[in-house]
Amino acid sequence: MLIISQELPQFGNYSTTSVLRALLRSLSPEVNHVIGFYYRGDQKKSLDFRYTYSAVPFFSKRAERYYRFAMIPLVVFFGIFEIIKRKHKGILVVFPDDATLLSAYILHLITRKPLYPYLMDLYRETGVWAKPLDRWLQPRIFRKAARVLVINEGVLEYYEHQYGLETVCLPMALPQVPNQPRLFNDKTPGQLTIAYSGTVNGARLEGLKRLTEVVKKLPGVRIAYFTPQPVAFLKAQGLWLDTFTHQNITGISELIKELSKCDVVYNPVYAGKVDIAQIKTSFGGKIVEYLASGVPLLIDSDESFFTYRIFKKYEVGVLVEHGSESSLERALRQLNESEEFYNNASQSSERFYAYFHPQRIKQIFLESLK
Repeated sequence: MLIISQELPQFGNYSTTSVLRALLRSLSPEVNHVIGFYYRGDQKKSLDFRYTYSAVPFFSKRAERYYRFAMIPLVVFFGIFEIIKRKHKGILVVFPDDATLLSAYILHLITRKPLYPYLMDLYRETGVWAKPLDRWLQPRIFRKAARVLVINEGVLEYYEHQYGLETVCLPMALPQVPNQPRLFNDKTPGQLTIAYSGTVNGARLEGLKRLTEVVKKLPGVRIAYFTPQPVAFLKAQGLWLDTFTHQNITGISELIKELSKCDVVYNPVYAGKVDIAQIKTSFGGKIVEYLASGVPLLIDSDESFFTYRIFKKYEVGVLVEHGSESSLERALRQLNESEEFYNNASQSSERFYAYFHPQRIKQIFLESLK
């Protein structure tokens, strides 16, 4: 299978690249070739699987999106060369990235190899991709695709309802064997360390501000940030107290190791000022990394969002009332004080392991190619 991605797995920092890394690991040692971009300043990650690749470098992130469009002829050339050389039977393109999607579409038209779009997000509905390209490209991708793969059931339901499109749900595979659940006796009595991992952006900012206000009321409770944003940024946003900690860890294994030392992982899912379909259907790849840590998950999400619905369906983690400080405070107190509540929240994550098991993901992927 020829795979076209916006980033190479050994360099990428996007969550979509984490999904690709997990997929390649689950498919290993079957042969796959990836064509992807990488920024020369990015730190190379160590991988525990092998694959071949064609690298398209770029030297500045200022005009990254325009550069990707300018490099479409090179990506297509690499693709034709690899298909002739290795006799690839199909083209898998990992979205989001409209230039990557267009490259794969052109390559499909030239080679007539089956096209398999793997959509991590909605395309047209996000409103951030090049217009009017999105209106032109999306229906053509849907028509030409041998099978459309989507990252979660929320996106599957949306495309079925909105377009009558039949898709295959291919979730992110667990990036490693999950740690044993962290139990109440493993934490320091009377103390609770809340981990937040990922970018601090507009969709998460509201939840983190509310969490910070609640933590101010609770002695012995602190936040451990694992984010690329510096402490100065967190302070400017009102998200910092002297007891908080900050690290920027890019390696998945190292991140999961550090998360496992915390007592709970907080995941806020907010739409911000605009209630868009993308947020309603999202289920971030970070959540799968959280599950691998063995630490209880604290989910702050609207009931209409897919993240809330799937956690409620499988009875995993702790769900708090969206936007409610009192509900959040109550949940944190219970996690800090009740052994039964804490252990139930921690052990409930095991219900998800079979759903995200690499062998299950591999089977779904191979079946979708038939």
